[in-house]
Formats: sequence, C-alpha cells, structure tokens
Amino acid sequence: MYFSRPRSMARFGLLMLNKGKWGNTAVMTDSLYFNAMVNSSQQLNPSYGYLWWLNGKSSFMVPQLQFSFPGFLFPDAPADCIAALGRDGQMLHIVPSQNLIWIRMGQSPESVPVPYLLANRIWQMIRDLTCATGVVDNGLENVRVYPDPAQSFIQMEGVLSSDVLKVYDIYGNTWPLYGADMRTIDIENFTSGLYIIEINRNGLKKHLRFFKI
Repeated sequence: MYFSRPRSMARFGLLMLNKGKWGNTAVMTDSLYFNAMVNSSQQLNPSYGYLWWLNGKSSFMVPQLQFSFPGFLFPDAPADCIAALGRDGQMLHIVPSQNLIWIRMGQSPESVPVPYLLANRIWQMIRDLTCATGVVDNGLENVRVYPDPAQSFIQMEGVLSSDVLKVYDIYGNTWPLYGADMRTIDIENFTSGLYIIEINRNGLKKHLRFFKI
C-alpha cells in the first residue's frame, strides 16, 4: 500500500524520471533492475514491467479480462510513457522524451481496478493544450468518439469518408457497423461491454474505446 500527498508523489515521479537519482545522489543504485522495471517483464502482457505500465507496445491486457487488445495502452500519449496506475484512480505518468511527469489523485472515477481509460482521456486533454508543442502529430489526433458510455448510438468526430473503421469486442470479435457516413454508428444491437474502434487512415491507425450500456 502506498500513501502519499500530491507533492511527494510528484517527487517520486522526478526520481523515476532521473533514473533513480535525486539530483546527483543515487537513490536506486541497481541500474539493471531499473531497466528491467521499465521494460516488458513477460510476453503475456508486453505493456507491463515490474509494477509499471508501459506505453508504446504492440498490445496490452488489463486486470480481470483475459483478452489482449491491439495497440498502445494510451493511444494519445507518447510511446515512451510509463505509468503507475493505482487503486481509485491514483496515477503517475512519466515521459522521459518530454521531461514530463503528471499525477492524478482523488476519488475513484470508475469501478475498475486500473482506470486506463481515464488516463487516456487526460492525455487527450494534455494534447489539446497550446503548450504541448512536443507531441507528435499522427494525423488522427482530432478523431473522437462520444458519448461514453453509450446506449443506442455513438458519434465519430474527425473521421474522413476514406477512413476504414472496425469495431472489436473484448473477445476479439468484429461487430458490423451501421451508419450512413460512419459518423453516427448504430450500436443498439451490441451487447453490453467494452469495445475498441480501430480507425485506419492510409495505414496510420488509432484505437478508441467506449462502453455499451
């Protein structure tokens, strides 16, 4: 169990950003373990190291689901982002390439063990900040899906008529899409649960998630 105040949690993030050093003082002296900690610890879930979640991998798994989702854990975050995702939505994100850390503390936002969906929503807001000039444009940064959760339909914002869309459930099954222009998609016949939308734009892909209730 980890108890902390926001400033202390941010300090821990700075320690990790500096690879275990506080200023010039080495706090974590085992560099081999540090490197192992922030890299894939096994093949089953490449997006998990030793107590750290890893972005930029080809697939990811989340607690309580025995399915591997394709793509980045945080599609809107830099590929080198690592994160500590704790119970009740306490999270710490570290991006070495941008010399950046951010934390989130507060009440539980979702009834799930690891609120990675909330983490990506925060990254979407960070990308929209005018000061976030270091974020790489992948050509699909304006694509959004709402409402989330959804009941009978979802709206796709920022998609083009030439985009290829696919929807997968948590078991990897593809669901048919109905809609005149794919900007409004009928999900009335979808079963309740988590879905992944894949948007393919000339070979560039983005994955968005929504819940059907």
